[in-house]
Amino acid sequence: MLLTISVEDCKIDSKLEVISHVLVGIIEGGCQVSEGEVKDRKTEELVRTYVNGMLKNTYRGIAQLDEESADKVLQGTCKGCAERVLSFIVHNYGYDPENPNLDDWMVVQKKMDEFFFPGQSSLTRDGNIINDVVKVGECVCPLVKDLKLVEPSANLCLCGKNTMRTLYEWATQRPVKVELIEGCNRGGKCCHFRAELL
Repeated sequence: MLLTISVEDCKIDSKLEVISHVLVGIIEGGCQVSEGEVKDRKTEELVRTYVNGMLKNTYRGIAQLDEESADKVLQGTCKGCAERVLSFIVHNYGYDPENPNLDDWMVVQKKMDEFFFPGQSSLTRDGNIINDVVKVGECVCPLVKDLKLVEPSANLCLCGKNTMRTLYEWATQRPVKVELIEGCNRGGKCCHFRAELL
């Protein structure tokens, strides 16, 4: 008699663990993943493959656009990254979005920069001008660096610019203009953005 144990019951967290669990079940002859769970996993994998392919090809297309067109497209796409950062900041650093305050935001931004780029970042403020410099010598976009889904391109720096604008507008509840001063994907030695609160 075969015993069917759900993925949740086994506390399985990855595709490798599912495969391992199935193999152990076959060897021991007493445990298997249900047919429905296998189908769900296959569907998840197909969706992941589809989305990853779409991202790769979309960003390849963005890399081919002129700067003005790429900037328009990336003003929308950067919102996904900005939402991820905002959620991280609220949950990990206690920033209160209901009470926007530039000084509080700068403290949180410095902590976040130090967490992601220890010893390699500089955040300064002179009145309404903020300079954010990251000196890692490579693209810091999580789609490039962490997930390895996207190839670095000069236009990808515009996504960083737009993300900074979105974050500072959210944090200050004011319009913000951001300028890309230097980018690793553009031959620079750092990523340098200058924000001006309007």
